[in-house]
Parts: sequence; C-alpha cells; structure tokens
Amino acid sequence: MELKKRYLLTAGDGYYPCSGTRDWIACYETQEEAEAQVTRTDDGSFRVAGYASTFDWYHVIDLASWVGAEHEYDERTF
Repeated sequence: MELKKRYLLTAGDGYYPCSGTRDWIACYETQEEAEAQVTRTDDGSFRVAGYASTFDWYHVIDLASWVGAEHEYDERTF
C-alpha cells in the first residue's frame, strides 16, 4: 500500500495526548512539509498554520511505519 500523504502532524496541550484523533492536524507528502506548518512562539509554545490557538507539543509521525506493522499482544501490559 502506498500512502500519498504519509506524514501525520499531531499537536496538543498538556503532557498527554487526547484520546481518539483529536490531536491530529493533517497529513502531508513530506516530513519537511509537515514541519513547515509549525513555528515556535516567544513563550515556547507552538503555533500551527491555520489554528488560532497555540499548542504545548507537536509530533510528525511517519504513517508508513504503521502500515503492515505487526503488534504482539502482551496481556501483561493491560
């Protein structure tokens, strides 16, 4: 499976991400394109293009690393 826009930009407030997909911003064709959407403000928070609010953190995730990835179930982790 080929992903056209494989780099997912996520951003949020506080230490922990929100549940579900509420931290997902958008997908981009390149990591550089995703990173270009984010700027650091004078107070150390992050501004994402198209959003009025600022965020405490952001990550760019390569979705290709998720495709076909096999995850072993380990009942000790639940």
